Amino acid sequence: MAIDMHTLVDRARGLVSRRIMADEEIYRLELERIFNRCWLFLAHESQLAKPGQFVTTWMGDEPVIVTRDSHGQVHAMINSCRHRGNSVCRAEAGRTSSFMCTYHGWTYGLDGQLVGVPGYEERYHGDLDRRQWGLIPVSQVASYKGLIFGTFDPQAPPLEEYLGDARWALDYILDQRSGGTEVVGGVFKWLINSNWKLSADNVMGDNYHGAITHRSATTVGHQTLSRIERRNNGRGDDLPAGPGVRPGFSAPLGWGHGFMCDLQPPGDHSFMEHPEPLRSYYRETLPELERRLGPMRARVKKINLTLFPHASFTTSSNMLHVWHPRGPTQTEVWLYVIVDKDAPDEVKQLLRQSAQRHFSPSGMFEQDDMDNWELSTQAAGRTISRNYPLHYGMGLGHEGWEDDGVVSRQINAINDESNQRAFYYGWDDFISSGNWDALRRKRAAWESGQPVAEGAALGG
Repeated sequence: MAIDMHTLVDRARGLVSRRIMADEEIYRLELERIFNRCWLFLAHESQLAKPGQFVTTWMGDEPVIVTRDSHGQVHAMINSCRHRGNSVCRAEAGRTSSFMCTYHGWTYGLDGQLVGVPGYEERYHGDLDRRQWGLIPVSQVASYKGLIFGTFDPQAPPLEEYLGDARWALDYILDQRSGGTEVVGGVFKWLINSNWKLSADNVMGDNYHGAITHRSATTVGHQTLSRIERRNNGRGDDLPAGPGVRPGFSAPLGWGHGFMCDLQPPGDHSFMEHPEPLRSYYRETLPELERRLGPMRARVKKINLTLFPHASFTTSSNMLHVWHPRGPTQTEVWLYVIVDKDAPDEVKQLLRQSAQRHFSPSGMFEQDDMDNWELSTQAAGRTISRNYPLHYGMGLGHEGWEDDGVVSRQINAINDESNQRAFYYGWDDFISSGNWDALRRKRAAWESGQPVAEGAALGG
């Protein structure tokens, strides 16, 4: 049965069709209109620090090689030989001067140009124009403060325009110190049987689930940290007993981006939630952070950010999750740990261990989340259940619009689902919009605070 795409997101009531979490037709449309158009995270510049270094990654369902050539320029191209389509690179990362297809030996340079063809003279008689048969390039590649992004769409707006106000949170993650950031510890990779959107919308600011889903993990984590602090003659007994309402705001943005920000109380820079030596590091570097980013961001305790469609940051352990879709009901998760390059080695190691303990495949919090996402995905594909929408209406109609020069919209980070609604409104905009002019108009309407109630009722 054909699906009416205009009925999938009901903005008036904050409802989202379960079908978008399990339907193959919708997934194929996502690849075409979202993953083939949006700016996608490719790599961190520290992974390509030297000429000849490369990493392989994905843009939707396309395998991609990202390289740094001998002149220092970064390139990205589809990992598929133009002769028969075979992969020309099978390593996840490394350093090389060229890529050779193991089928017939066509060879490509670091910029993707075809540089070698066995039998070029005697078999092709010089008729093959090698300039026309390089690897298929990613249309645009750009960096933002150490992060490399790419898009297949030559008409896509510049990267900074695409990121918009999400840069406020990105700068906090990437620009606290003059030395910038780097990836440490490699990349964790694993598969989960869930739709990619469920994880992306969760990380960008779902504070509702923590007290229930992560109750046991939070309790264990608090007790462990208290023991460490007592052992170090710290103030572990003063740590909060569990999750509670903290000052902060959420920032739902146009084009599906959004972030949640927890703030320290004014004047409180104790960083008591962190163990040593991380606590001392944050205290010592706070003046530099405030000089670079201002007093508001100097109060930040934690930021959760999702860059639409698939890159999610959590600063509690300096993590970046990338949700690579592998069909409507499977996601390949890639986890990076991004730290200040100038941080002491013991701080970098502690952050890497924290990410592994909490959000790796065996992490205490990640296991909780994966179980939820997988069961939700299963329900989305069932015969009866798929006809009943998901409820994302918490706080709908009670949002507060503000503009204090930080972001255009601030809502209490604990009490609503405005970020998740922004994510699915962005999803709906990309699915239903044929060009970037239409997308710009919808983003402008969002940022101006104009009410948007597109889409028919979903029933249920």
